[in-house]
Amino acid sequence: MKIKNKKGNLHIDWVVSIGIFLTYIILLITFIKPSYEPSFEGDVLVNIVKNRFLERTEWNVTKTFLGFDCSNRGAGGITKVENFNELIPESTDGRGYKVLRLDLSEMYQDYRDGFFINIPFTNPTKSDSFWVFTAEGGYGIDGTLQGDTISPYCEINAADPIVFTGINENKLEINQLNLNEWSFPDFRNFRIRILNNDGTLKNNYCFAKGLNNSSECILAEPPAATTVYGVNLGGAILDKDGNYEQIILNIQVW
Repeated sequence: MKIKNKKGNLHIDWVVSIGIFLTYIILLITFIKPSYEPSFEGDVLVNIVKNRFLERTEWNVTKTFLGFDCSNRGAGGITKVENFNELIPESTDGRGYKVLRLDLSEMYQDYRDGFFINIPFTNPTKSDSFWVFTAEGGYGIDGTLQGDTISPYCEINAADPIVFTGINENKLEINQLNLNEWSFPDFRNFRIRILNNDGTLKNNYCFAKGLNNSSECILAEPPAATTVYGVNLGGAILDKDGNYEQIILNIQVW
């Protein structure tokens, strides 16, 4: 009568199972990890460049509705708004402002020791409304409204500002970007290009680590047999009137 060695069979099964498991781990490391790690590394490097660039070039412009109800006052005229900075706090802290009618025509303010605005209507039951724009650096508006100043008997209201965010074209200067101070890895390089919607380079806007001008950047190419990570991101250039111009932000790192 033969007795089967079940303990020995279990030992063999255990060895086979461990062998299969180790083979799987080796295949996983060989085929999956190399394709994952570079992709992860590329995402990190691209995000560093994108964030550093936008930190130095983005700005915002605000547009605020300002309404005057002067129905208790009578004829229009030049009115001084005593609490303008409270109504439009965005006009302070180094930001300038301008005021337009609702159809975006004609300036109605000047800078005579405070904020003055011309309420032009003569119908005492009518109200008037304006847009107030603010932006970093101001608008360089100067002038004096003609006419007599009238005491402010109007009820004035300001809505919450509409905020526009985009790239300030005035900041697209290589000496303002300080590319070599971005805490980017010393053994890595990058290039940023701003493209029109058709893929052409816009206004020679090309910036690269270690290069001093756009001409060098345009001609620069990554070394042969180098892995290059690239991305095209949608973006917009924003002017101080709140107008957008769509662009493509092309980033390459290697």
